[in-house]
Amino acid sequence: MKRHAFTLVELLVIVTIVGLLVAILAPPLQRVRSLARQVVCTNNLHQIDVAFRGLPGAGLGGGKPYCSPAGWPSMPMAVLSERSTYMCPESEVPTYDVSEYVVYNGYVGVEVPFEDQASVAGGQGLCRLIEDTPEYSIWGFEGGIARDLWAGGANYLTDGSVDFVIRTSKKPPLVGTNLTERWQGQYELLSLNLRGKAVKGWEDFHKVAKGATFEMDGGSTNYGINALVSGAQVAPDTIVLLDYVERVANRGEGENTTDELRRSVRHLGKINVLDSNGSVQAFGPTSLDPAVDPDRWSP
Repeated sequence: MKRHAFTLVELLVIVTIVGLLVAILAPPLQRVRSLARQVVCTNNLHQIDVAFRGLPGAGLGGGKPYCSPAGWPSMPMAVLSERSTYMCPESEVPTYDVSEYVVYNGYVGVEVPFEDQASVAGGQGLCRLIEDTPEYSIWGFEGGIARDLWAGGANYLTDGSVDFVIRTSKKPPLVGTNLTERWQGQYELLSLNLRGKAVKGWEDFHKVAKGATFEMDGGSTNYGINALVSGAQVAPDTIVLLDYVERVANRGEGENTTDELRRSVRHLGKINVLDSNGSVQAFGPTSLDPAVDPDRWSP
């Protein structure tokens, strides 16, 4: 029996029909996927709530069930270590290369990037790559005053010319550790800046203890904790944790919470919110605005 091949017109008709079906079905399928990710996010927040209540002292004589912003998310991670729990699946966590950071000395108005400056003429380079391994790098910095970074001896911690030392990890999340033994008065206005903004935890660098470690890019979570919930007594329905573009959500410290909430929308126009009563609900950004409902943000 003789077989007939498709004509060009028939093939074009089939392609058109398939394209129409894809166009019709794509939005519902995308919505289903978004709903599935919203369910995962809701489950994450429920698990984090359980981790909060497992913190030492939680529930004992009015003890604090929530950590301060400085302890988020490291404190609940000691109880619930699965890192994926701290990631809303609807949003990527931004990661940065160490070259995007600068150490800023407000005393002399100098920004020093993380880059080896051995080739700067006259020995005026302000950053020195002291050690580089597959796991970490150690950076020595000149504060921008004496500019004698390249003059000292072999021991960068004690031989005078290196004013402060930072070790940075090579694997995400990007972590920095202060290795500096001592500080001098003129270096008390140091901060670690990313794209012109101080990294949380490094705003007052001279107060950072030797050996203290901070995540530099926040790569361990993309949820934001309410900065006000670390008090001993927290009223029901107070916002504890939510989808947020910053690791700390609050009404102070110079942040425009209203604008941040608009940019935090992830789940079909809604934001998942964990309340202090353990419930997780989805709200529009307007209904979460502190100007509209201030009591929900205040313990």
